[in-house]
Amino acid sequence: MASIDSELASIKAEYSEFITAADEYLSIETQRAEAPLRFATSLNAFIIDGWVPSDKYDDLESKLKDGTRGQAFITKLTEEVNEEDIPVELENPGPAKPFELLIDTFATPNTGDRPASVIFITFPLFYGIMLGDVGYGIIVAALSLYIMNKFKTGALNSLGMILLYSGVLSILFGIIFGEFSVSRYSTWKFTMRSSRDTWCRTTIAGIHLPVHRLGEVQPLLILTFAIGILHILTGLVIGSGTYQ
Repeated sequence: MASIDSELASIKAEYSEFITAADEYLSIETQRAEAPLRFATSLNAFIIDGWVPSDKYDDLESKLKDGTRGQAFITKLTEEVNEEDIPVELENPGPAKPFELLIDTFATPNTGDRPASVIFITFPLFYGIMLGDVGYGIIVAALSLYIMNKFKTGALNSLGMILLYSGVLSILFGIIFGEFSVSRYSTWKFTMRSSRDTWCRTTIAGIHLPVHRLGEVQPLLILTFAIGILHILTGLVIGSGTYQ
């Protein structure tokens, strides 16, 4: 029994992932194969109804008629439908499109919302503020370029683009914070010249750069608090339907 149990465990470890993936793939293929059974059919015709974005209706109609040699009859349904039943297609500008991956992970937004355009700004910004290191930012950016080169399309390509934006912002905030792989370069670089590093710092609009996160905790906490409030208010405004 012990020998058989050991053999079964070995077989499971070797084939379980393949069996799971095969089951998912075959389930999808089965659903596709059974789809015609759910249509209204007769010996000479069948009826299909579905959804298409309004601006793509003419293109769909043209392709269906060309593909059926003019034998297809296409019409728009005019009956009232529940707005909650209408599916949503995400449509965002090129730079923001990869962030649809993050949106699909949670839930599709309501019609008229602009979530990907907002996440395109906030996600890399918060990532850069939290990581804020030149060395780590370079590593993240290099990893993202490798992923994008390896996968030209699909979810992994979108993930690579998201990491690239985040890595660039991490490098930028690493310069602002004066950190390179956790080291405060503005301190140790000038240690031989002076015990104080204030003389090598730049002041912009009253803010001293680099901003040492351990030395200027209070201003950074206030800034973080302000950014958090702005982020929440932006979400509430979008959620209230201002942009619908």
